[in-house]
Amino acid sequence: MADARSFVAALARAGKTFKEIKVTTDEAFGVSTLQQAQIYRIIRLVKDGKEVGNEQGRATTKLVFDEHLIASVAAAVEADGRITVCQLATANGVSNDTIFKVLHEDLGLSKKSARWVPKLLNQAQKEERVQVCSNFVAAVHRHSLAYLETIVTMDETMVSEHTPEIKS
Repeated sequence: MADARSFVAALARAGKTFKEIKVTTDEAFGVSTLQQAQIYRIIRLVKDGKEVGNEQGRATTKLVFDEHLIASVAAAVEADGRITVCQLATANGVSNDTIFKVLHEDLGLSKKSARWVPKLLNQAQKEERVQVCSNFVAAVHRHSLAYLETIVTMDETMVSEHTPEIKS
């Protein structure tokens, strides 16, 4: 396939038309070696003065992601929770879909208020909630049940102690 691309690029540099290139390529390499869209793309690259090499479609796309990619994405999201899928894809040389799968399926994250947050609590967060609840029960035992009257409750609205940084 790489030879066919180089062949098409050479014909395009020689000033041949699409029809001439298609006929010559089919005769040299067999019918339907390259699709029309591929030939047009190579002609466009040659006209733009860009290099035509052994690339296939997206040269930066990895077909399989590994533990290194998952660790890299996890570290980037940990450093900056507002990083975008496009930025992660560019930094790691993979497609947006691959990054999306890593974020959602492997890391269990979802986008909330422009930040990547876990879909489920991790073990440290669960332990922290147990500790906070234990402290609350201990405070009720120290003061009395009247202590419960001082607590403000709402209609099932979750209020977080954490205030995310400003989006702008």
